Amino acid sequence: MMRLALQIVGKALFSIDLSDQAHRLTQAVLTALEHIVHRPRNPLSPPDWMHTRRNRKFREAVSTLDVTVYDLISQRRRQSDQGNDLLGMLMKGGDPDRNAPISEKQIRDEVITILVAGHETVASAISWAWHLLAHNPPAWEAMRQEVNKVLGNRPPTAADLPKLDYAGRVFFEAMRLYPPRLGHHPPGNPGGRDQWLPDPARLDGDHQPLHHPLSSGVLAAAGTLRPAALCRCG
Repeated sequence: MMRLALQIVGKALFSIDLSDQAHRLTQAVLTALEHIVHRPRNPLSPPDWMHTRRNRKFREAVSTLDVTVYDLISQRRRQSDQGNDLLGMLMKGGDPDRNAPISEKQIRDEVITILVAGHETVASAISWAWHLLAHNPPAWEAMRQEVNKVLGNRPPTAADLPKLDYAGRVFFEAMRLYPPRLGHHPPGNPGGRDQWLPDPARLDGDHQPLHHPLSSGVLAAAGTLRPAALCRCG
């Protein structure tokens, strides 16, 4: 799922095909994220400048991302038309504080942030959705019928999204049960996923309000896919 999500991000935001680099880049992202998570959890671990195996792997991962992104920027610079995708807008944009173009380093930072945030969490959410559907055949069948009815044998487009109501509910429910966010647990149960907020109308800290699309009904058992209980509130 990470490779697929990375390829989609590459085409949608940067107009490039990352298929050939997907495995190498996803491994670099996972290595870097694992190191970033490890640091605050282990405050007494050796600092990044020390030559440890973990630090070396982290530097190699960052180097892989740097080489890829700087090469992408360099290739785009050589084109007469820098395009209207996200990368093109960054390269044509300016820094209002300094009244100057955005630096290569800042473009690199923005692109890496979007590459990582734009595919790692998406891949996690999609993976949990498949997991839940595999354990809930009726929900899988309902979603399959909707997709066949709306799409037939053609690829989906953005215009199809409002018509894929049940599929959207499945995805929202998967994110409710398994939020792709570090250190997050479902509302009302800091210790696990086996309970749900008894009163969904409450808004208290991590609890979600009643009008939120993920909390439109009382769902008692996590791990139980109940997309029909969710609304697509605007």
